[in-house]
Amino acid sequence: MKTPDYLLIATAFLLTSTAFAEEAPTFQDSTLSIPRIDTVTKVGQFQNAQFKQAKDGRWDLLSVTETKLATIEADSVLVTNTKPAQAFVKASGYFPSGCYGLGSINVRKKDNLFEVAIHQVELQTFAVCTQALVPFNITVPLDIYGSASGTYQVSVNNGGKRSFTLTSDNYLQE
Repeated sequence: MKTPDYLLIATAFLLTSTAFAEEAPTFQDSTLSIPRIDTVTKVGQFQNAQFKQAKDGRWDLLSVTETKLATIEADSVLVTNTKPAQAFVKASGYFPSGCYGLGSINVRKKDNLFEVAIHQVELQTFAVCTQALVPFNITVPLDIYGSASGTYQVSVNNGGKRSFTLTSDNYLQE
């Protein structure tokens, strides 16, 4: 069964407003908070870093979280045939137990490559967790508005690359 475009758009909006809402660093009371730090090899490798400015001008690291990628079993790229086009990555995978859940979703575009990182986090639960694998499915929007026509590649959690092609420049035509 084909998923209606309006359902994909609504899903993309919800993901964008929740998963990507904390991207901007903030500075308050001599503390610099950086929600996401990419490395050359891993998108969003570090999250929620906090630095405090000392009186002598140096920055002291107060805290940082190193992320763990979720296990992805399958992924695909879906491009709508609307103008402008929209693109989504559909991924399915699993968590190692019921003690884990979905963490941050990070997307980095470099030239014609979209790198998608789907993280898992350990849940703070006071109950006993199931020790069985816990499957999940997620749809992640790719920001392709304004992109030139051409072929683009997508890599999810450093896995194999998928490609899609925009047959025309992707902007709203009047």
